[in-house]
Amino acid sequence: MEQVALIFDLDGTLWDSTEVVAESWSQCGKKYFGPDFSISQPEVRAQMGLMMEDIAKNIASSAPDREKGMAWAKEAFDFEIEYLASHPGRLFPKEEETLRQLKEMGYTLLIMSNCQKGYIEDYLASLSHPEIFSGHLCYGDTHLPKHGSIKKLLSDFAIKRACYIGDTASDEEQTRLAGLPFIHAGYGFGSAQNPDFSLKEFADMIEAAKKVLPL
Repeated sequence: MEQVALIFDLDGTLWDSTEVVAESWSQCGKKYFGPDFSISQPEVRAQMGLMMEDIAKNIASSAPDREKGMAWAKEAFDFEIEYLASHPGRLFPKEEETLRQLKEMGYTLLIMSNCQKGYIEDYLASLSHPEIFSGHLCYGDTHLPKHGSIKKLLSDFAIKRACYIGDTASDEEQTRLAGLPFIHAGYGFGSAQNPDFSLKEFADMIEAAKKVLPL
């Protein structure tokens, strides 16, 4: 039987971890820059969806000392995974019930995110039924741009028909490079130019899947 896959971005699409990530980065940064150091939730949100090397350069350049900033960024990414395990991000309304319905309809659910290893696992651990997702891939696994990782995920699972769900213009661009339809998570962190469907809330995924990728 042909697998038809819905491939989800993570940040701004499946959860909002910006407040918690800001807490973890700030806590780690105090070791390098003193007790008054902090990084804000909007500053973290501005980095969501970028590749890890770019995030490291960006946050290091905003630190009081760039050399220390690079060391802080590396440690902050590691500490973030540990911190999120006990302080998970916020899921969106009706998310888990919508995902269950999509699975019951016959869709294969996958995740592909520009994140480090362990981050998707933290998200899955926050779910009541993490097994609802059949698999995942991240930048930490492939070190490829998002469209390359999407193509690898399709190859790994032998999927011929799929679409990608993300919340930013970069997600849209990378999805088109991968040759897939794009569903925009309009409740997330960014905008899109010409999506095949735009979600106002997570529960709209049912209608979007039927329209963009009918079974």
